[in-house]
Amino acid sequence: MTELKELLPRVEKLERSNKMLRVLLTVSVLTAGLLVVMGSAGQNPSVLQAQKFVLIDAAGHERGSLFTTGTSSGLVLYNPDSSRAAVFIASASGNSAMFMDHKGNARAAIYVNDDESNLAVFDLKTKQPKIELKNAAQGSALVFRDDNGTDRVSVGFAPSGGAVLLNDANSTTRTALDTEAGLTTFDAEGSFRWMAGFDAFDKDAQKRLRDAIQKSTPPIK
Repeated sequence: MTELKELLPRVEKLERSNKMLRVLLTVSVLTAGLLVVMGSAGQNPSVLQAQKFVLIDAAGHERGSLFTTGTSSGLVLYNPDSSRAAVFIASASGNSAMFMDHKGNARAAIYVNDDESNLAVFDLKTKQPKIELKNAAQGSALVFRDDNGTDRVSVGFAPSGGAVLLNDANSTTRTALDTEAGLTTFDAEGSFRWMAGFDAFDKDAQKRLRDAIQKSTPPIK
């Protein structure tokens, strides 16, 4: 009996020690796990791969997408009403960018490839290119169009010189300013009418010169 009384405190002391050990072990395991999780969260992946990423706003509406296909890659951004706001495309044939207004109407576009570069400004009413700037190895040109898409004013520059053409609504050139020929005018059919220095000739010489020009030069349409 006396031995039992002496043994009981030892057992209780041992249980208390084991309980403390279990608590310490549990805390150690939790701490180690927390450190692992925190360490993993702090390490950003060096590469994040996908064929498409979608950007959404707080309401869950798509506001942009980054994508790639077998032939091209692009970025599309959207207005609050889900209409397109801007588009950027890179492909083997060329690269382009288009910008829209807040209603999704195309307003400007850029296109480049190995041979030429183009910049177009769109008309809000006709939704067609109103102004176009082009540059290529052959030369550069700036074109202004009317509501029907007809070239009305063209400014061009090439290695051989520069020129300005004024066309009527039928796309017939009526006036031309050239670095070689100077100022020249044409009738509604595109046939030669007058040029700088023409008045210095008498009537007969003017007629012969006009006939010679009309025979050698087709009407400019």
